[in-house]
Amino acid sequence: MLRFWDHAIGAEQAGAGAPTEPFECAFEEAQDWCNFVVLRPAWLPSGCRVGQVTVRAESLERASSLRVIVQGDGRSCRLKQFYLDWWIPTSSDTNLTAPGRAFVAAGIVGYWGRDYKGQDAACIHRFGALLELSVPQGHFREEELVQFFENLRPVVPEAVEQLARLPFARISYYARKGPGLGPWNYDLLSGCRWTTDRTVLRSEFAPEQIYFPRQIPARFEFAFPAILDLIDVLINGIQRLEFFKQGNSCFFAHTSYTGNVV
Repeated sequence: MLRFWDHAIGAEQAGAGAPTEPFECAFEEAQDWCNFVVLRPAWLPSGCRVGQVTVRAESLERASSLRVIVQGDGRSCRLKQFYLDWWIPTSSDTNLTAPGRAFVAAGIVGYWGRDYKGQDAACIHRFGALLELSVPQGHFREEELVQFFENLRPVVPEAVEQLARLPFARISYYARKGPGLGPWNYDLLSGCRWTTDRTVLRSEFAPEQIYFPRQIPARFEFAFPAILDLIDVLINGIQRLEFFKQGNSCFFAHTSYTGNVV
């Protein structure tokens, strides 16, 4: 079992010994503090090396994240890794100021664009986590960055099974933390009671309030049920999040008791 769960929010020793500020560390240690699969580059652009690796541990104030600097020959890029769980789960352009141009790396669609600082940037998913890349200095060819993304490898292979394959209700920082202050649209998550136990669904809700998909895309599996009972006064009725997974791809559906899909 990954050490992350020893001090994760929701654990008996939640936050115990967790640093309150970001700190430098080795990739292997970073995995102990992150609720996503930490990735390390197995290939770097010519003349570049891995510089500073900084992790922010999960706490009652903030979710965990990792930042990696790649630098050399008068240029540098910064890669941020984190688990996106307070906005649209299928979004792949969170750091871009406008919809970007699509590219494909390791069979996954990402986007080129510019970030809020006006820097060249890119965004893509891997193992359920979001990867935001920016170029604060110099220039990188798009082919270099695609190869960089394609050669990101899990630092701890076991994390794929122990983190990436978990239900949203189990891995999400905000689902585990519950009501409280948070980022924009956080109330959509914090105002919910999350569970992966289907007996809760059957015992607490009438059959006519429960919606399951009649069919899902070919070769997909009904993988990540996350039942939520909304208590936020801004949202009425019973709603449900469903995830359908095939490899690194994910199909997301949001249904309400009226049967609408958002």
